[in-house]
Amino acid sequence: MAKFTLRNNLYLMAALGFIVGAYVALNWATMPILQRMVGLFFVGLMHLWEEGRFPGGFVELITKHLHFTASSRHFGEIVTAACVLVIAFVPLFFPHVPFLAMATMMLGILEAVMHVAMIKMFRLKHFYSPGLATAIFVLLPISIYTCAADCR
Repeated sequence: MAKFTLRNNLYLMAALGFIVGAYVALNWATMPILQRMVGLFFVGLMHLWEEGRFPGGFVELITKHLHFTASSRHFGEIVTAACVLVIAFVPLFFPHVPFLAMATMMLGILEAVMHVAMIKMFRLKHFYSPGLATAIFVLLPISIYTCAADCR
């Protein structure tokens, strides 16, 4: 089971994202705004695919620059997926606990900042780090909207 999870973690996260997306779409009108936005954020975690597969290279970039090695190339992906499950999936079940939703939204803002910072920190040749596009154009707008809506 562990090998299966390691090799297929992005597919499992995508399946869970599809389920969450369907649930949010079917229950949109009855959900509190924070729960809606956390649901959209979770679906926006196609970000993990951009980091890991298309175009991929995030884990390799981190291991190269931080001199970190693991026995499986999927190790970094599974650690990231586990963190995401805790930060972005758990708040779906606690819609009236704003702190949990705001932690998710802070992750979305930090994702954008860190992906841009990685370009400079790692002296990348192009203005792109794996995950930058979805961090800027998916996670950041959801996070900003949610933070603004929660402040009203």
